[in-house]
Amino acid sequence: MKHKGILIILLPLLISCESTVATVEEYSLLANSVTPIDTCSLFQLLYADDERLLASTVRSSYDLVSIPIRESELKVEESELFLNYGRSISEVMRNNTCSGVCNDTIHVLASNLFGIDKIIKIPFEGINDISSWEIESTPYYQGIDVNGVTGFDFLDSDSYVFAGGLMDSEKVICILNNKEHTSKQYDYIPDDGFDSNPRIKKLVYFSNSVVHVNGSAILYVCGSGHLALIIDSNDGTIRYLYDEFPKYSASNDGLTFVRDSKSSLGIKASASDKAIYLSPRMAKMVNGKFVPDNFKGYPPTYMDRIEVFSWEGERLHSLCLDYPFSSFLVDKSGKKLYTTTEDLDTGDDIICQYDLPEVVAQ
Repeated sequence: MKHKGILIILLPLLISCESTVATVEEYSLLANSVTPIDTCSLFQLLYADDERLLASTVRSSYDLVSIPIRESELKVEESELFLNYGRSISEVMRNNTCSGVCNDTIHVLASNLFGIDKIIKIPFEGINDISSWEIESTPYYQGIDVNGVTGFDFLDSDSYVFAGGLMDSEKVICILNNKEHTSKQYDYIPDDGFDSNPRIKKLVYFSNSVVHVNGSAILYVCGSGHLALIIDSNDGTIRYLYDEFPKYSASNDGLTFVRDSKSSLGIKASASDKAIYLSPRMAKMVNGKFVPDNFKGYPPTYMDRIEVFSWEGERLHSLCLDYPFSSFLVDKSGKKLYTTTEDLDTGDDIICQYDLPEVVAQ
């Protein structure tokens, strides 16, 4: 299912997407390709450049998939699934990894019940050649958890920054230096008024949360509430892009958290060197049910708006897409946008590709 045409209406538009922030110029985007995915079900888009799109999977015996791109077209029929689930040194446990890309190499942090137990580095050209992988056991990272973390970024090729870390600490950003085999918690503690159990607070602030790095700026986007902020790692200055903290309480057994019915369900995020892209989920969970129970006929956690910010925290543009989506990614060049959605008739996964307006991508 593909179509091509004019991709972007560049004039400011009065469109149906809801917004609660200051007015900026809005752009309506039309997908220039709509590609069904029948090889696997996608969970999170991780990385894209001119040659490939990487994503994590669900309902598969593999953790990751690489989809070739040639002449701006996804070649789904040539997709390569890799990184098996299992217990061998070259395999990972289901739902216990997070991945990132640096210098044409995929870095996978894999954890067990005790913390990060190994780091696997997979070169782009050796996805299905396990002999080319670099696999390192990491007993020095016991107690550091990545379960629920959807992505991380790099200070350099040996230093990882992510939302997570020591479970008994309220600090929610962790930095691993894998050259020196050391870890530290960045000195940021969310001031949300919940003080009874640091472990519960930690679960709230690293589950489905995302970190991006650009120079001294660290972007943290929470997987609950509507909370997104930029921390200057030089002086600790914080700039809030969204400042709605999660609302929650401890469960009766004290092992996890219970989300308040007034709490939002998080923000999806991506970033390039030039800009930050945020898409707040608008549905809430009330008595175990989504309210509202759909988004324009799609599942209730879908969205169709993306807000664009500068790395200085200024809101720049607003994008409204023709297909509601569950996740999105801005590619390495900062010029293309990929989203995941579904065919409402068949339930199959779909990837949409958009060209970003020049004024947005510049």
